[in-house]
Amino acid sequence: MTAFKFVRADGRWLEPPFDADNISRDDDGHRNLMLSADRTGRHFYRFVAVDVDPAAAPVRLIYTKPAELELCDILASDPLDVLEPPGPFGAVVGPAGTSFRVFAPRARAVEVSWRRPEEGIYHLLALKPAGQGAWFGEVADSLTGAYYNLSIRGADEIGEARFSERPFVDPWARAQTDETPPAGIVLGPEDLRPLADGFIPPAVEDLVIVEGHLRDLLGLSGADPTCGGYRDLAAWIRSQGNYLRSLGVNALELLPCAEFEHRSAEEYHWGYMPITAFGVANSYASAPGAVALAEFQDVVRACHEAGLAVILDVVLNHFGSPNGLMALDREYYFRTDPQGRLSNWSGCGNDVRAEAPLFQRLVRESLTHWTEVLGVDGVRLDLAELLGTSLLREIEADFRARAPHKILIAEPWSFRGHVARDLDGSNWTSWDDAFREFLPAYVRGHARSSDLLHHLAGCAGRPSARLRYAQSHDDMAWLDRITERPANDPLDPAPADVLRTRLMHAILLCSVGVPMLSAGQDFLATKRGVANTWRHGELNRLAPARWERFRGEHEWVARLIGWRLSAAGAVLRPRSVVSPGWMQVARDDAGEAFVAVLNADGAMGPSRLLLACNPHDRPVRLALPQAGPWHPVVLSPFPSCPHAPGAIPVLGTDTLDLPPLGCGVWSMGG
Repeated sequence: MTAFKFVRADGRWLEPPFDADNISRDDDGHRNLMLSADRTGRHFYRFVAVDVDPAAAPVRLIYTKPAELELCDILASDPLDVLEPPGPFGAVVGPAGTSFRVFAPRARAVEVSWRRPEEGIYHLLALKPAGQGAWFGEVADSLTGAYYNLSIRGADEIGEARFSERPFVDPWARAQTDETPPAGIVLGPEDLRPLADGFIPPAVEDLVIVEGHLRDLLGLSGADPTCGGYRDLAAWIRSQGNYLRSLGVNALELLPCAEFEHRSAEEYHWGYMPITAFGVANSYASAPGAVALAEFQDVVRACHEAGLAVILDVVLNHFGSPNGLMALDREYYFRTDPQGRLSNWSGCGNDVRAEAPLFQRLVRESLTHWTEVLGVDGVRLDLAELLGTSLLREIEADFRARAPHKILIAEPWSFRGHVARDLDGSNWTSWDDAFREFLPAYVRGHARSSDLLHHLAGCAGRPSARLRYAQSHDDMAWLDRITERPANDPLDPAPADVLRTRLMHAILLCSVGVPMLSAGQDFLATKRGVANTWRHGELNRLAPARWERFRGEHEWVARLIGWRLSAAGAVLRPRSVVSPGWMQVARDDAGEAFVAVLNADGAMGPSRLLLACNPHDRPVRLALPQAGPWHPVVLSPFPSCPHAPGAIPVLGTDTLDLPPLGCGVWSMGG
């Protein structure tokens, strides 16, 4: 048997795919591929499914044996899936001029209409078949800055019109206008130079993320949030004492910044109805095209100057209107049922056909564009289940080879299913909806501490496989979910709301995994009980007065983040599964309060952490699992708090007294 691994010409080793069936580990735990003359290939099985239609409903093959489980999605195919034409698609400016390449295998004719903005005269270029379903044409001039559209003529097999001849935006355009209808904008090599400022993001295990939308964040800046944009955000991030710097996080997850469907400035729905896979949203730029791209790059540069990695929420599972892919070839790019109706597992009107080879290429090039040209440090894929594990693994392999330091985060579900477990052996970090739903139940005394401690220790396969959070941009705000105020409206939160929120933050920021906060949850942001605020910018917007009123809560969370990111806090950021003795626990016999020592066995060094939580409205006394000296990091309640005053937790020689809804974090040895 021979163990081996591939290496690139630049000396970088390529890690084996996580699902390869010939992986072996050496004595140091390194994963290698295995070549054995004893293997015949007969361990591969072929299955034939009868009376199933993957186009009508998802079909999954589940193959089980003792101590073994394999899953495989069975996908509907299209005869055109054998076509994979080479060459770059879209408009490409080179030394000899500008070329256009379009994949339209069912078309009878493809035309490009283009004009220079300063001239207003349209020119027509008829593309010619280039093989494998591609069409190609050239203009012997640089068209940098020109506007262009595609139009297609064709017929289906019974002679009916298949394509609208109305001009539409090239789905591969790197930028587009903000006109109605929009046009693509040709960008030249100078416009598409990668952002290279030397910033390297923290390892995924070391991240503490804040999720926020550009306009919601700008509520704290003093800029007009209905018209603020990239330049305002960059200036705010560079300002001293801003919210992100004060909180102490090291990563910003920006909600989608691709051009999106909207009819007014208020209709922004956080950018989740994109109409392009490449173009930066013009709504937040001073001008479209190269200007918008450069202004977005400056946001990334400003974040890097502040020590913040930028993770961009990218939506590629569905598209809004106008829809260039739909105009190009509806059946090739979108999933339909046997009656030709669009699938809608996204809840947004359509689902992409993620197995289509040219769509997969578009996804990979889109992510390369955002992470290289625009310079973001990672991506979070919306409703990633709809893209399928096969494509997600290809994306991972591409990043592993090209940019292994980039961050890959998935929202691992859709209305169709859930793929978090399928991704556990990969480099993807999956949003943890189970953790999100558990937290409100526990802090209200409706869940078991044993289950909480299981969450606290992290994913059994890989600690960074789960992103832990209590609130995100959509659905009800955390405070609204747990408030004692009527109508879920905690504009003036009850004292118990404040204490339960501290309980949540203590658990969230002391859990193994990747913690994420929704911007404002630390200072008790509320949406006034409204569950879906995608068209309510006034409720999503962060309010300076709220931040000032609850500055103490913000600082309480900031102290906890600071400790987690310190050298001593490395005990909460393991690179591999924690040891069996990592946690030592004492529980309340009459309820669900607990006190836990983390890194109790010292396997991760001398630093230890003591976490105690009481979700009940009565005081509890708990035995200490380990004696001190313990030094407080954060305590709750405390007498000087104007919103929820109370006696602090009392740490004795061998016991701990926790007041009602009390919690605390102490450290030792770090």
